[in-house]
Amino acid sequence: MLTTSAAVQKITEAAVIITQDGKEKQIPADTVIIAAGYNPVNQLEAAIEDYVDVTVVGDAVASRKIMDAIHEAYHTIRVM
Repeated sequence: MLTTSAAVQKITEAAVIITQDGKEKQIPADTVIIAAGYNPVNQLEAAIEDYVDVTVVGDAVASRKIMDAIHEAYHTIRVM
């Protein structure tokens, strides 16, 4: 079973309790695989950009592969 757009409330030995569309549901399960996406968090940029030069890199820009973040950081340092 694939479940999307749900918030996991609890995982027990026999089930996963979720909230989906405002309703709590219990899904019987003995194995659970969680594939969760991430949203960038970079509020610091807005708070300090008027005072210092800011370049945001890595997962603060967007969730990506580690090699993308390393390349971006390297490029940023090279142009500073």
